[in-house]
Amino acid sequence: MKRANVILLSLLIFLLFPVYSFANTTTSQRVYVKLLLGGVELDQSATQEIAAMPAVMTVEAAVPDAMVQLSPEFGLWQRLTIAADANMDAVLSDLRALPTVTIAERAPIREITVKAGSEREVSDLPNDPLASFQWHLATVNAFAAWDEAPAASDVVVAILDNGVDIDHPDLQSIIWTNPSEVGGQSGYDDDSNGFEDDIYGWDAYEQDGNPDAPSDVDSPGHGTHCSGIAAAIHDNGVGVVGLGRGAKIMAVRIGSGRQIYNTVEGLVYAAVNGADVISMSFAGPSESSLERDIIDYAVSQGAVVVAAAGNEGSTNLTYPAAYPNVIAVAATDLDNDIASFSNRSWWVQAAAPGVDIFSTYINGYGYSTGTSMATPLVAGLVAMLKGSDPSMNQAEVLARIQQGARPIANAHSLNTPVGVIDAWRSVLPDRPVVAFNGLYVDDSDDGRLSGGETADVVFNMELLGAGAENLSLRLFPIYPYDWEYDISGEYTSTGQSVGEFDATFSVNVYDNYPTQTDHPAVLIVDADGWEDTLSVRIPVDLPYVTVRGGDLIASVSDYGAIGYKDYVSNEVQSDGVGLAGDFIGQLYHGSFIITNQVNVSDNAYGSGGGNSHDFEVKSGMHWAPVAGPDGRETWQCTYSDQQSNSPVDVEVRQTVTAYEDGGNIVYVDYAVKRRIGSPDDMFVGVFCDWDILNLMTNTVRYNSALRLSYMRGSGYNGMTRYAGVVALGNKNISGVRAINNATYDYSDSEKIDYMSNGTHQAATTQESDWSHIIAVELDNVGSTSYQTASFAIVSAETEQALLDFAAEALATHGSPDAPPPAQNGGLPARFELSRAWPNPFNASSRISLSLNMSSDIALTVYDVLGRSVATLYSGTLSAGSHDFTWNGLSGSGHPVAAGVYIIEARTENLHARQKVVLVK
Repeated sequence: MKRANVILLSLLIFLLFPVYSFANTTTSQRVYVKLLLGGVELDQSATQEIAAMPAVMTVEAAVPDAMVQLSPEFGLWQRLTIAADANMDAVLSDLRALPTVTIAERAPIREITVKAGSEREVSDLPNDPLASFQWHLATVNAFAAWDEAPAASDVVVAILDNGVDIDHPDLQSIIWTNPSEVGGQSGYDDDSNGFEDDIYGWDAYEQDGNPDAPSDVDSPGHGTHCSGIAAAIHDNGVGVVGLGRGAKIMAVRIGSGRQIYNTVEGLVYAAVNGADVISMSFAGPSESSLERDIIDYAVSQGAVVVAAAGNEGSTNLTYPAAYPNVIAVAATDLDNDIASFSNRSWWVQAAAPGVDIFSTYINGYGYSTGTSMATPLVAGLVAMLKGSDPSMNQAEVLARIQQGARPIANAHSLNTPVGVIDAWRSVLPDRPVVAFNGLYVDDSDDGRLSGGETADVVFNMELLGAGAENLSLRLFPIYPYDWEYDISGEYTSTGQSVGEFDATFSVNVYDNYPTQTDHPAVLIVDADGWEDTLSVRIPVDLPYVTVRGGDLIASVSDYGAIGYKDYVSNEVQSDGVGLAGDFIGQLYHGSFIITNQVNVSDNAYGSGGGNSHDFEVKSGMHWAPVAGPDGRETWQCTYSDQQSNSPVDVEVRQTVTAYEDGGNIVYVDYAVKRRIGSPDDMFVGVFCDWDILNLMTNTVRYNSALRLSYMRGSGYNGMTRYAGVVALGNKNISGVRAINNATYDYSDSEKIDYMSNGTHQAATTQESDWSHIIAVELDNVGSTSYQTASFAIVSAETEQALLDFAAEALATHGSPDAPPPAQNGGLPARFELSRAWPNPFNASSRISLSLNMSSDIALTVYDVLGRSVATLYSGTLSAGSHDFTWNGLSGSGHPVAAGVYIIEARTENLHARQKVVLVK
């Protein structure tokens, strides 16, 4: 189903699409869709259904297999060619209605951000260096920077544009070439990167390996002009110079004239072929999920991405500049002001000269104006920084650019917290640079900032380059959000050493502050006179918590969803579910699910492929921490299904628990009671649509002894991962089902069947795209007290480790009163009896016994007078964790009186006791 986070195409897709090609868009329209199916089923079923639509001309993979092999995130994206005369709104509506489609979006069409009419070619120039015409070089302190920084000879700058004059005398020797294709076989993809004959780059618009700029279109020299600004050859006795001395230009043509059609395809090419810097001098108002995901991937691989803010003189967000992982660039004028045409606001992260910029044109040189020109200047500076230190990531590069920047006179009045770049100040190796690493809320309460609350917000910063004799940080709200909160405090330090440090500010959030989101503020830094403004975002009452159990990281929402972003409003992205250190998460979508065999409430898929959103957090009962021992993190919230069209009429108190030093386990307890209505039997479960590595290699398995339903996936280079759900406690397992996503109808009747019809279809060895459900039965759930169904999410790199974690979860039960579990999913470290849970109890209480060696065990219940009441176990137990339940009955099966009892575990040499209270 798919997908935002885990995808690989099958070998069949690779064979069907061995070469990456794109349709010319002059006589057609393009759409990207993300499918709910994959691999063989994708090709034979989902794509056939889409291809049968009258307006659809072609359906083909949107991302080449070479990139899917590097990152399994993109395998389900398909590119559709739509007839030119088709009604696009109707086509998109029809596509989104298909049960096989989760996202359908127009391919973004954008314009280059050069000011129309600003291009002025200069002719009859002497055959001498023309740097004197480049006023911007002095403004950004380029000459001093070149003395300081080495040539960026190993840095590749991808220019995504309308083509580059690859034979230009000021560019020819720095045009990047693909060594695997040089001298290769014509008409053949020699390096199997998905692009045929891509010797000098790629032309995604014309679908070939010739990115040379045509001269017979509007603004033909735009990409050539940007290339020269970024890196035109130095010291060759002719022409101009680029800021990024020595860098190579990867030419990637993605449009024609002023129109940019193939952004996604260009980003794919740059990412697959290892560009260090990606420069995009174009903008538009629309977002693209696929475009954003590819940018995130490129950044994760070490690339730095810069893009033009746009030329509308507006504060409106434009794309791709406004994506979180892109450095958005505004233009300044000859008076060192933000240019009147330049877009601006808090989301802009850098500014550079963009008026009358002199650079290379096709067969010559000329002037242009726009944020298009400012962007490759920043790209050139990034190349200089990467040339000085190739290990610099985007965060450090941005910190150096912003710390080196000099003030802009009108930036404050335009609410644009940036300065104009200064290359020399940025590349200086031995000067203080302050980077922002993250923040947390320290309120001695729940670590979350809410409306009507005053709390300390702690910013984790890092001083790079050199120590600072005097360092200060101040935090301010950004208009128009300044009416929503007050900020006080200032961080000052003398003799600040290189390394991480924390800066604390007091934030008072007004009662009417919008919750469940985050909002921008500006952090002003002064390190020995090196000033900067950093844009940050302050979170307020986010709808999810992220916990860590061992190496397992999991986000759980306060409305029953597991591991997925805020798919209701798409405003907040959580951390998903996956193992620390893995780039890609494992869970596409998970949900708490409950039924009384008449109605179903969940956040899983609904009939027709749409998402359900039946649960809503109760007012004032968002996530709150539960106190406990060191090493344990527990959160609790309460929600109901009253917004469902056909509710089960329940209230759910959800508890999430994790032990960072324990196994890869996150415990989730669902305490359920009727909201209205008479008592009723309930089936409660967890639905998970795992996409583990290559989703088409997933299989489903079931271990009844461990009450574990789990999935296996394999990926590139023999990698494997395992993940699943354990049904904890002694509740009867009512249903376990492996669900084929190719045939799943998402209907309530199916969900009821899967949760209540046993375990006869719990596993499959067929590799495909699967989901699964595991459910337990709660008898006679009423409205006066809660009944609890407990589960554990587990994940591991090997199957044995997963089984160990499942056993560990069964032993500890995720109880808020349970001690930290054994380390790393192995054998317990010692003989130990856990605290009973629940405690006090009415119906039954669970207790776990940990053994570090095989032993003869007697587990006995005593009253306070020391009299034996019941024997829970007598015999030999193997090393490991073992789970027992006392139901309040004597050894003869009769109910005992309310009161205090002692549960004792005894071996020949050791004993342990825990107290439990029975209430009636």
